[in-house]
Amino acid sequence: MIKLLIKFIPAFIIVVTSCYDRFNKIQFDNPDDPDVPNVFYNGNGNTTGIVPVDLNNYSSGQSVTVLGNSDSLSRTGYIFYGWNTEANGSGTNYSPKDTFQIGNSDVMLYARWLLKWTEQLDSGIKSWNSIAQSADGMKLIATANSRYIYTSDDGGITWLKRDNLESYSILLLTSSFSSSDGVTLAVCGSEEYFFISKDSGSTWNEYTSSLAYNWESIAGSADGIKLFMCNQDGYINRSDDSGNSSSVDLSIDIFNFKSVLSITSSSNGTRLAVSGNNLVYTSADGGSSWTAHNDMEGHEYSSIASSADGTRLAVCAVNGYIYTSVDSGSIWTENTAAGKRYWQFITSSSDGTKIAACASNGYIYTSTDGGLTWIQQDHAGIRDWESITMTPDGSKIAACVNNGYIYTASWE
Repeated sequence: MIKLLIKFIPAFIIVVTSCYDRFNKIQFDNPDDPDVPNVFYNGNGNTTGIVPVDLNNYSSGQSVTVLGNSDSLSRTGYIFYGWNTEANGSGTNYSPKDTFQIGNSDVMLYARWLLKWTEQLDSGIKSWNSIAQSADGMKLIATANSRYIYTSDDGGITWLKRDNLESYSILLLTSSFSSSDGVTLAVCGSEEYFFISKDSGSTWNEYTSSLAYNWESIAGSADGIKLFMCNQDGYINRSDDSGNSSSVDLSIDIFNFKSVLSITSSSNGTRLAVSGNNLVYTSADGGSSWTAHNDMEGHEYSSIASSADGTRLAVCAVNGYIYTSVDSGSIWTENTAAGKRYWQFITSSSDGTKIAACASNGYIYTSTDGGLTWIQQDHAGIRDWESITMTPDGSKIAACVNNGYIYTASWE
């Protein structure tokens, strides 16, 4: 269908000022009358339905009423959430029936698509605090209620409680890890304990460290052979054989006795990055030596994420911003578009272009351009988000809530 904007001139001369193809979203303006502003709508990747058409002839300064989704625009895996003046969602948001004053130029409004989040009811309302998943997003591991481990083999639809750790009355699990195939799983927590499963969570082996405790975060290579943990006292624990043996690197002097809260690894376990209280450090040799990034001092960084090759990094600050690097941490960019928030956790795709971060008592935010622009995922809701995970290709996301459920979404 073509939209024709027609001006009626005395003596019955009809001038076509512009037209618009609502199927192909192509605008045709009349070069002889360029000053007539019009409002156009763009489906912005819709898979079905057609865009609405505004048949009004506007003049500069006139009020425009934003149209609704009258012809059933839809996009697989997404929720229609109004319109935006930019295709990437970085402009001004408008809901149907909102009004604005048009200027001298045409206005294009793009459909605003937000991820469709599924509340996984079988997960139950619990004090979830960590979550990880396999490369295909089908196998997930999550920890909750201090010392309980849950796994899912169907993308988060159903969950199985693993009772292996119930006897550890003082244990507080803090972090979880999954290999790309979902076979090797690992969790760590308070005291000196950490636990590893090599059969997708059916059985678990206990490991202890006599030199360090209060483990905060665990990461590993994609195959699960190399595992790394960090703790509040600045220790790094490394295993090169899936936990069969481990060595504690006395990195406390390197990190100047500062608390290390999060660790991330490249897919081969060679490049590492840690964040914590007033620190961001990187390693290019599996943790044997570390480089301090002093320009990042001044914040408490709650979580850090890495691309598969370790060159792209993203770190989030508590009551601060998200920062990204495209050169393994040499130069950092402060990304203010997502706002200053109490960020809890951050995750990224293997190429580092897709990033998702969650905030305490806030929203989930996503980026498709390495952190330059961000979309607030309103459909996920304001919750006490604790942790979030993304598959390497960025197609599936899972997030967990303190005193809430686990949520999943598919991302094109």
